[in-house]
Amino acid sequence: LSEGIAKADPDAWRIVSSAYTHVGYLDKLIKDKVDFDMIGIDWYDWMGPINEKKMENGQMLVDKLKSYNKPLTFMEVNAIPEGETKKSKSKTVVDENRQSDIISKTAKWAWENKDYVKGFFVLSLFDGVNNPNENVEYFGIVAAKKSSSGVNVPGEPRKSFYTYQDLIKKYSGQ
Repeated sequence: LSEGIAKADPDAWRIVSSAYTHVGYLDKLIKDKVDFDMIGIDWYDWMGPINEKKMENGQMLVDKLKSYNKPLTFMEVNAIPEGETKKSKSKTVVDENRQSDIISKTAKWAWENKDYVKGFFVLSLFDGVNNPNENVEYFGIVAAKKSSSGVNVPGEPRKSFYTYQDLIKKYSGQ
C-alpha cells in the first residue's frame, strides 16, 4: 500500500498514526522496511503533557518517536468529554477549561518543537452528528444545536474555539 501511494502520487505524505505510547507497530514497520513519511499522534488530556510521558521501559516517548527520524504531526488533540454513554441519559459535559488547556499546552509544545512537529489538528471543530449517544460526538470546539428540522447545526463557539483561534494568530505571526 505504501509503495502504491508513492507511485500514484509521489508528493503524497504517508502518515502512520499512533496514540499514547503504542509504538510497537512503528518498530515493526521499520523492521519490515515499510516506508512512511510522518508519524501522526492522537493526544488527549488524560495522557498528560507529551514531553513528560514515559513509556513502560522508562524511555521518554518523545525520544522514542524522534528515534524513527520521521516528523511528527498531532492528528487529534482534545479533552475527553464526561457524561453521556449509551446506558446513561445524562447530558455530556464538555469541560471547556480542560479542553482549552490541553489544546493550548500541546500547541505551545508543538510550536517550540516546530523543527520536528509539522502539523497540529484539533478533534474536532464541530460536535458530531452521527451518533449523539457517543462521547466522541461532543469533542467540538463549536457546540452543536438542533435546527428546527432536528438536524445538528453549528451552535455557539466554546472557550477552546477562541483559544485555538488565538493560537493560530500567535503562531502564524498574524
